[in-house]
Amino acid sequence: MSTFSRFLKITIQEDFRFPVAEIFAFLMALAPLTLYVEGANYASLSDSQAFSYFSSALGLSGFLFLIMIFKNISFGLGSDLEKGVTNSFLTFPISRGKYLTAKLISGALLPFLMFMVAPLPLVIAYAPNFGNYGALLLYWAITASGYMVIIGLMNLVAMATKKGATSLIAGLGLYFAAEFASGFALFFAARGNRTAFYATSLLNPSELWTSHYRMLGASLTVSTGIAASLTIASALLGIALLLASYASFEKVVQL
Repeated sequence: MSTFSRFLKITIQEDFRFPVAEIFAFLMALAPLTLYVEGANYASLSDSQAFSYFSSALGLSGFLFLIMIFKNISFGLGSDLEKGVTNSFLTFPISRGKYLTAKLISGALLPFLMFMVAPLPLVIAYAPNFGNYGALLLYWAITASGYMVIIGLMNLVAMATKKGATSLIAGLGLYFAAEFASGFALFFAARGNRTAFYATSLLNPSELWTSHYRMLGASLTVSTGIAASLTIASALLGIALLLASYASFEKVVQL
């Protein structure tokens, strides 16, 4: 087994200590129960109805996923930097890039896979004859682009503070500030000024598609071109932040 594989195994064991993973997987799996409506027909839904269905069914699971990555990055990367554990691991034959990659796989990628898979049995059980799973793929792609931005920002916050609890508080503060700003942007967008709405949607592109499918009312309808373009821009922003976190990590860790 390579050094990277051994370190990845250690990181996963730390991030998913029993019963953390089991509790989150259980809650994610049951999250679609909040959507259940007895007698509802999910077999023949339009694109907008299908997207609304998956947004509702997976919304709580997505929130649980966010809690997981905040925890994993803050108390994984942030606490390791605070306690000097990172420097200890880097005395072994593992590069800074591979170290951070292992942290991202364990702290973000695996929780995202859990978010994708855990709720599916109940989601599909509600609509066994439902054929429009393109809406599900779209929802996953949209949420992934927004989550990359959050993960990149959390990495940078953890590196800047070099403390577990402080990075968690700072990260949560930034997240709720962004949500607050998004609410204000939505308020102004409803009155004709969409500039702020488009800007804040880079952090949460699902708002664009919610508007595109008129889930927020006809006054906030967004064209397919604008929604797709800003979703791609959000993904590129997320990639840029992740690359920035790799560059910052090279400077933050001093052996």
